[in-house]
Amino acid sequence: MPQPPLPLELVALILEPFRDIKDDGERREIGERIALVCKTWLPLGRDIVWHRVSIKVFADQRLAEGIVAHPSSAAVIRHLTVEPDDLQLPMELEADAEPSGTSAFLDDDVYQAALVKSVEVVEACARLDSLALDFVRASDLFDRLPRARMAAALTRLHLSVTLRADFGGADLIEALGRFTSLKNLELAVCDALDVVVDLSNVVATHKLPVATLKLDILVGDPVKVRLIGDAVHGLFDPGRMQHLTCAGLGAASPSFAWLSRYEYLDTAVLMALYGDDVDSAFTNVVAALYTHPRVRGVLFAYEPYTLPSDTIPPTSPVPLGAFLKALPPQVREYVVQGLTFDDTLGLLESPRVNKPVDDVTVVLNLALPDGDDNERRPCVETVVRRERTEDGASWVSFQSQEQQT
Repeated sequence: MPQPPLPLELVALILEPFRDIKDDGERREIGERIALVCKTWLPLGRDIVWHRVSIKVFADQRLAEGIVAHPSSAAVIRHLTVEPDDLQLPMELEADAEPSGTSAFLDDDVYQAALVKSVEVVEACARLDSLALDFVRASDLFDRLPRARMAAALTRLHLSVTLRADFGGADLIEALGRFTSLKNLELAVCDALDVVVDLSNVVATHKLPVATLKLDILVGDPVKVRLIGDAVHGLFDPGRMQHLTCAGLGAASPSFAWLSRYEYLDTAVLMALYGDDVDSAFTNVVAALYTHPRVRGVLFAYEPYTLPSDTIPPTSPVPLGAFLKALPPQVREYVVQGLTFDDTLGLLESPRVNKPVDDVTVVLNLALPDGDDNERRPCVETVVRRERTEDGASWVSFQSQEQQT
């Protein structure tokens, strides 16, 4: 007696992991094979083929045209990535490195038509959960995109954008404010050297429910960095933010004023630009997080490309004792990279523990000076704090298994 077929709902559940295969070719091949099994499995295979789509603006024109021409396929797409062709990237990021002929290629009517088609693809995908746009230079992209059907329901947006004369900071803030359901935002912002960032009239009318933010400000002017950072952070509902990564931060105090707004923040990763204002950057971060009620994990570091390669990291402007007293009340892990703390507690002179003890409340990863002043070199240490006793908190340097061997 033949076995009854599995319920279609169970088959769909079994096949669901195939939808998230990152390699487009592999995922499509598997989906096409599943679609050929039987008529009942055809829609399941189609879902796998079209669940996640990546498009190169110029190289994938036929794919883009096919999506626009077949609404049934566009309706299945949940995750869409639109990327520029390799020739476009240097023009956005490094003008001096622009390959010969790149500018002419980008101005070509054929390429501009491909850009228009890419915008049409985004508009056609009305049921997107996530969208990634990586420096796509379509002139009307940010005018049409926020008005697309998917904008109000989109939960994840990865956007890399260059501010230009025809698309400034105020335009960016207005466009982002229309994605009213965003939970996860990754935003990289750079600017042309001659662009004036004017955000004086920006009023954020939306409070986006973003819980995870990754912000990278690729701008050399510290005034622009502060203006862009403050304007972007004004978009969010402060009670929703839980995980924050910010890179390219300037050192001025206003750059960190928004930290205190996120009262439910759980983790903070802060990457600052190394320079003449190195002291202010870390000092202001420590002050901003001092009374933060919920933050449990902190990483402070300098952008690797801004750190001098032939010098020893400078001494922290915040003394070790003051830093320990200024730890956020709920913090469990705090990592500082690019600065050396003076070992005022004699942690390197005390016996190290071989493994964390059960009563450890805070783990710090710090660089302490090792050797004479004339041969000062950083020694990265993991320091743990035990629960308070009658004698107060006990700080101990932890020797990991890797260090022992």
